[in-house]
Amino acid sequence: MRILYVAIMVALLMTPAAEALAERYVRFNRLQLSDPVLSVTSSELKPVSAGDQVVIANTIHNNHTERVSFFLIVEVRDADGFTTNLNWINGNVDAGKDIQIGVSWMPAKAGQYTLDTFALESITDPVALSQIAESRVDIA
Repeated sequence: MRILYVAIMVALLMTPAAEALAERYVRFNRLQLSDPVLSVTSSELKPVSAGDQVVIANTIHNNHTERVSFFLIVEVRDADGFTTNLNWINGNVDAGKDIQIGVSWMPAKAGQYTLDTFALESITDPVALSQIAESRVDIA
């Protein structure tokens, strides 16, 4: 009975659907994102206030052996969980390398915000290339 079970499991693992799932898992681990941070565009060192122009920055590391193209999505949510800003950017990162990438944001009001970033294969092939990186920031 155990041999039959093993034979069925091996047959299932060799199906095109299982191969496609394995390929998607491999693509999921291609990129590693740092938690997003705010970079103030002015030279003053002060807390970020509503109306300040800032950059939401990430470092992206390519864990793959080839250059990877990506579609990075940056979502900003307020303390109530509502999306207040949604940005995206396309890019490429060479094998084993890191790049810094950022998008502009101007918080409209004071409060706590959650910054989520994640990378997809493309907008037309929305396969995840990374886990979600998340940070919380306070805006004065």
